[in-house]
Amino acid sequence: MVNFKKVLAVVMAAATAFTFAPAAVSGTQAVAAEAAKDNTKVTYTYGGTTSEAKSGDAKNDTIKLDTVANKTAAIAVANTGASVAFVSEDPTVAGVVTNGFNGTVTALKAGNTNIKAIVGTASYVIPVSVSDKASDTVTATVDGEKKDSVSLDLLNATASNAKKTAKIAGTSTLGLTVNYDLYDAKDGKLIAGNKNDVVTLAADGTVTAGTKTGTVYVKVYTQDNNAKQATGAAQWITVTVESKPLAVITFSEKELNLDVKDHKTLDLSKIVSVNASDVKPTYAIGAANTTENANVAEVSGTTLTAKQVGNATLTVSVPAGNTTRATTATIAVKVVDEIKAPEKADSDLALDKELVNLTEGETDKVTATTAATASGAAIVFTADDPTVVSVDNSGNITALKEGSTVVRVTSQATDFMKAGSKSFTVVVKAAAVKASTVSGVKVTGRKKNSTKVTVSWKKQTGVTIYQVQKRSVTTKKVKDKTKKTYSKWVTKTVTSGSKTSLGITKTKTYQVRVRAVAPDGTKGTWSKTVTTKRPAK
Repeated sequence: MVNFKKVLAVVMAAATAFTFAPAAVSGTQAVAAEAAKDNTKVTYTYGGTTSEAKSGDAKNDTIKLDTVANKTAAIAVANTGASVAFVSEDPTVAGVVTNGFNGTVTALKAGNTNIKAIVGTASYVIPVSVSDKASDTVTATVDGEKKDSVSLDLLNATASNAKKTAKIAGTSTLGLTVNYDLYDAKDGKLIAGNKNDVVTLAADGTVTAGTKTGTVYVKVYTQDNNAKQATGAAQWITVTVESKPLAVITFSEKELNLDVKDHKTLDLSKIVSVNASDVKPTYAIGAANTTENANVAEVSGTTLTAKQVGNATLTVSVPAGNTTRATTATIAVKVVDEIKAPEKADSDLALDKELVNLTEGETDKVTATTAATASGAAIVFTADDPTVVSVDNSGNITALKEGSTVVRVTSQATDFMKAGSKSFTVVVKAAAVKASTVSGVKVTGRKKNSTKVTVSWKKQTGVTIYQVQKRSVTTKKVKDKTKKTYSKWVTKTVTSGSKTSLGITKTKTYQVRVRAVAPDGTKGTWSKTVTTKRPAK
């Protein structure tokens, strides 16, 4: 038997074409090798593609690699007991490493060569082509789904289900920039500015219907990038703008359940509804234009009948009508041996909030959801301390006073669901104290020879600090006119109570005013000015 390790070493050192000449083998080995020819399976995978090689001089699919991104390919040999080796005819273009029954091909430089998979006495020649540029692949989705077309409604469509925009998104396997261009479906020409009367295409791939019906193509592509040694790629999306919206097909069930005993039929007219009165739906088992799962169930008119246990798909088709275009929808069909009465499920009662923070006087809402409400089950909200918050059965909360309380939410039991119970906490903080204009300012206690007077005012809730100001007023006659002169205001701060005393000069007239200072330091406006004069007696 040939020593393949030595052969491979010589070939790699010489970097020349390899010619394999096996040594003589015994009769037993020859029989085994011949058997290996019949049963051996040699497969190779590259870039997501898998091929099977044939032995001898048969022409096999070429492994396509590049020196940038898709650098390797895997070869696997199965169903053989013979020895296995892999050899590159030009190891400067592509090298290969043998690991048991597997081989790994690695691209080294641009060019063409062959990889020989030698299994016993059989030889499998696999062509390899190496490029110095990677070929990009562009994958496009429409609104998140892999498809190559989309229908839109005219921009002025008024139907509630009118679809006027779609987002086309392309991804590049090589990370190249994805571009979007608009082409006319009639002549295949690029549309200037990516806009015509049918469709407007934005730079991010969003297509918006225009004012005319028609069809356009969107090219989703990447460009050659020499810096990244990459060759661009493209995918096309067909965009059609229709004058009528799709019909709305709705199902009253999430899936159709039948059995082969007591629940063999369903009346589809009670389950399926369409928003167009001038057309009627038709029904078929399987995807559109197929008879898939026809052995599981069958449809006659609007009656769905179970045939045998299994899963199927029901396709509902609505033809074009006066107000809607042709539309299809599907729903899963499940046929079992026997449908048993379901046990009550645990409640699915859920709240959108677990904690609510409010200030006195504020409101908020907690939303409770449960499938039980579809059966008419009531949801009840109850506050443990109704003096802190008030709450109604729609979840509307009003903060009444500072404090905290737990609000308990319960949902009634139904035929299919148990009663539910959830709770959330409401924390109410006191409203911020605001300093308003002080009222009720009075000056008392002044007599002819007084050197002090008492200033009092109406106290404000939550306010403990007040500023009291006084200034003197001097009156003089100048050329038969009275002129008043005012001194600067003098401020006194009062930190408790709602009155204070002020020192005065016996003969002077004074003005007095007061303002409140809130706990956060904000000040209210000054009160009206009160004047005090020296009395005559």
